[in-house]
Amino acid sequence: MRSTRWWVVPGVAAIVWLLQWVRNILPPFADVMLSFDGDVALHITLGNLMIAQGGLLPTEPTNYLMHGAPFIAHEWLSELVLALSDRAFGLAGPIFLLAGLVATLTVAMLRRMLAIGAGMWPAVLTLVVALMVQNTHLHPRPHLVTWALAFVFASWCDRVVRGDLSLRAWLLRSAALVVLWAQLHAGFLVVFPILLAFVAGAGVDALSADVSGPAWRRAAGFAGGAMVLLLASAVNPWGFALHAHFLAWLGNDYMTSFTTEFQPPDFRSLAGMYLLAWLALTWLALAASPRRPDPSQLFLTLGLMVMALTQARHGPVLVTLTAPFVALRLQQAVAAGAAGHGPLGRVLAELDASSARLVQAESERGGWGIAAVVAVVSIAVLGVARTPEITFRGDLQPVAAVDWVQDHPDAVEGRMFNPFRWGAYLAWRLYPDHQTFINSWHDHLGEDALRTYFEVHDVDPDWEKVLRKAGVEWVIYDTGSKLGAALDDDSSWERVYRDNTASVWRRKHVERPVGTPAG
Repeated sequence: MRSTRWWVVPGVAAIVWLLQWVRNILPPFADVMLSFDGDVALHITLGNLMIAQGGLLPTEPTNYLMHGAPFIAHEWLSELVLALSDRAFGLAGPIFLLAGLVATLTVAMLRRMLAIGAGMWPAVLTLVVALMVQNTHLHPRPHLVTWALAFVFASWCDRVVRGDLSLRAWLLRSAALVVLWAQLHAGFLVVFPILLAFVAGAGVDALSADVSGPAWRRAAGFAGGAMVLLLASAVNPWGFALHAHFLAWLGNDYMTSFTTEFQPPDFRSLAGMYLLAWLALTWLALAASPRRPDPSQLFLTLGLMVMALTQARHGPVLVTLTAPFVALRLQQAVAAGAAGHGPLGRVLAELDASSARLVQAESERGGWGIAAVVAVVSIAVLGVARTPEITFRGDLQPVAAVDWVQDHPDAVEGRMFNPFRWGAYLAWRLYPDHQTFINSWHDHLGEDALRTYFEVHDVDPDWEKVLRKAGVEWVIYDTGSKLGAALDDDSSWERVYRDNTASVWRRKHVERPVGTPAG
């Protein structure tokens, strides 16, 4: 029987890790992830500049509107890591990092579900729906670090509740985690809503006479830990100025409205539909299980639901942190149904028995060890076979247009105007010869600069005056855009390059040779 189980489940963790890793490193999926917004290109550029200068950047040099302004690079350590991976493997390097992080997080989620008592089939169902939500936000950017570290932190908090981890060990681990997190991504702020949920859960537990003492101590430990972790998060190059900068940006409705992921989810989109599927699964798990839910996990789930319904970017955090709780509730529902009579009871009993056999087989074979072997073998095979050729897609980023600009350096001079979603790619390809008008650091640009950008983007009546005032001498923009049509109709501009994705215009009063006429 043991041999049969081995052949049926040759290390579930290894299979999950391998599938996730390979899927994420190979074109065309990797190219789409890379090209969706191009932000990784700017992170690589800034990381390389830090390496060249031997320290942090006092200002953001790739954008001329930010010239001389203080720069709070809240992802500086992530940028160094991305730049080093790019130096080692080219653009495949950041994709390798993303794939490894996401694959490891997927395995950790599965293992946590099984560790707290979820059956294999409820765990797999929960994991599949969670991955559907995650994949719609899967881009090689530092926000993936927050998914992983938030999962680790929430798991440690849950282990304290279950008595598997002491408050002292939790605090020491969490403080070290937050110090690291504050260098990697501003998402470390999610620590405090998570703590609030566990403090509230401990308070509810304290109302029960049999656990009142431990629960009050736990609530006090979590609440006191919040102050320690706040101080730990200030261990960064800017101290509490990092918190102030990010909170000020989040508090500006106009600034956050500029970014789609900070808006409520669009349930007509594929990402919104996946989030709806997760919400439906969560409520099904809560309703179908006859057991009283753990208060801390319930508060965490409800709190993160509110955050995810307010800002779409919190959807992956919601599913990542609450997946173990949902899987456990589904397992409880299956176990309760298996005790019943009739056809449904028999089906649920077989499902429950099958889950138990698979969990036993997986635990006997040590899925983590097998996953590690698979990881090493996979990386070795890819290294021998040749690093996958991963690059930016020309239909999502202005690859050919930038090639033309670089091939004809005398064709355009002076300040550039560009779309927001191309800013990172343009900085990567054109800096230091050209600086962008706008890029991913719009939180540093400020509201006035964003309003100026949209005056031109939306072709407001004074769009040309805005460009003149900003000193813009050439424009790279979408070929079929509203702004492109306005530039074609304006006698003071001429188009000097065109392809299906991007076009380049320059002011006519500047006399210089054009290498190749517009196509």
